[in-house]
Amino acid sequence: MSSGESEKSNASGASKFKRLTRLWRQPASQDVISANVGENVRNVVVGKNIIQIGSLKIPWLLAVALATGTVATVVALIWIGVNAQRVTQFVMAPTPTPTVTATPIPTATPKPDRMSGAFNIAVADFSEITATGVVSNSQDGHVLSAWVYNALVQSYQSNPATQQLGQVEIWSDSAPIVGKNQPLGSLTSASAAERRDLAAALAERINATMIIYGAIDSRVSPADLWLEFYVAPDLQRTLDPAVGRHNLGGPIGVALPVEATDPLASVALSSSLSTRTSLLFWLTTGMTYDLLGRSEDALHSFQQASQTLNSATDKSGRDLVQFFIGRQYLIMQRLDEAADAYQQALADNADYARAKIGLGGVYFARAQLQPGDKPTAASEQNLKLALQTYGEAQALAQADGDPLIIAIARLALASTYRLQGQSDYLENDLSAAQQALTQAIAEIESLLPQLEQAEEYQLLGQAYESLGAAHLQLSDVVRQLGHADDRRTHLRAAVDAFDNCIEQGERAPLDQVLVEKIIKNSCQIYRNIAQKALEEPGE
Repeated sequence: MSSGESEKSNASGASKFKRLTRLWRQPASQDVISANVGENVRNVVVGKNIIQIGSLKIPWLLAVALATGTVATVVALIWIGVNAQRVTQFVMAPTPTPTVTATPIPTATPKPDRMSGAFNIAVADFSEITATGVVSNSQDGHVLSAWVYNALVQSYQSNPATQQLGQVEIWSDSAPIVGKNQPLGSLTSASAAERRDLAAALAERINATMIIYGAIDSRVSPADLWLEFYVAPDLQRTLDPAVGRHNLGGPIGVALPVEATDPLASVALSSSLSTRTSLLFWLTTGMTYDLLGRSEDALHSFQQASQTLNSATDKSGRDLVQFFIGRQYLIMQRLDEAADAYQQALADNADYARAKIGLGGVYFARAQLQPGDKPTAASEQNLKLALQTYGEAQALAQADGDPLIIAIARLALASTYRLQGQSDYLENDLSAAQQALTQAIAEIESLLPQLEQAEEYQLLGQAYESLGAAHLQLSDVVRQLGHADDRRTHLRAAVDAFDNCIEQGERAPLDQVLVEKIIKNSCQIYRNIAQKALEEPGE
């Protein structure tokens, strides 16, 4: 081949690869996969006068009586729970005839071991840390957990906006009639990190989207009630900082022992716990709407949570609410409003790693290039801001010690290095592109052992996806720099990374985000592209 033909071939290859890189999907927090809700979803709350918990229905008046905690009502409900199925069998049994020797007694429908709604909430009993540091179940924890559960169920039943939602399932050990076959127990640990791990294990065991739990710290007087919740990594989005453990505001003072028949006798406890439970209602409603692809309804729910705090005496938890508002604006690509909400969350809590990650996502979205675009001064400035903000988020996550948020911050930072490399490539600054892509690869490779140890298969899939993309793009950068051997090395590394991405689907076959979005729509496609490039003549 003559030198002129070689230059023409290289130019053609570069042109094709630029088109390829422009089409490469950048990870974005606004990615959506619609939730697959079957026809047999078991509703928790349907209709105007009925609460359905599990497979049994409770008339509305009885549910209200249950929430008031009257002794007579509780006794009556327990009797109903024990005898309801027996009575049903008696009424529904077929009439015997003289020609039939016996009529079999219908067997009870097995209670489920796993939840089956579109959004599944489990309220675990609250644990108690005694003055000596011993952590255990307690009557006070059970009573307060039961109050939160009942208040949450009543909110879903009584709110007109959610009566048509019909996709939320709620479990608790405190209900006298329980349509489940799994005890939830309490998360007994004095360590927030250990409680998070216990919540994650419980969520996986029962297929819960959210675990609500708490700890009463009686080492101080009055005791502190810490409310927490854990969100499982199945919200249908990549690199979503909403997953993991959250504090639902600061501690609430509790005078022990709690009165079983009137747990909110204390005015301060009544106000704070009622506000926090209202926040839980609006947050779970918003997340459910988001899963169902109803973004405007989701945003409205999160804004209702904000209004709840604005009218409350206890405004603790405002940073959390602003984070979810910012997240929803980012999903909807309303970037200026998303930035405002994240900055408000950081104004309330300067150490809030999740809000930093969200703000970095705003800058990343602003910096992304559409096919055919050239980098601009604005996109370059936003790239710098994204790199800076993700770096700050990583430091905050390290200080907080949540490994899941640390991993998300690091992967987001690596994705930004890769976007920087693409921008430099399009500007024909090949040395800068090589440096940025090499940084992305180093960041991801150092993170892989942590993700393997934690068995975070979805994040592993994303990490290998990003690693393969960086190697694939770097292979063309080094080709243009005249390093043919290095090109083959990076192409092989890209194939290996995409193979590892695909392998994660075998380890977590039920994770639809991983299987459909990351593997099927990305890793499999680009693995074939990298393999084809390796097989081209001269490679």
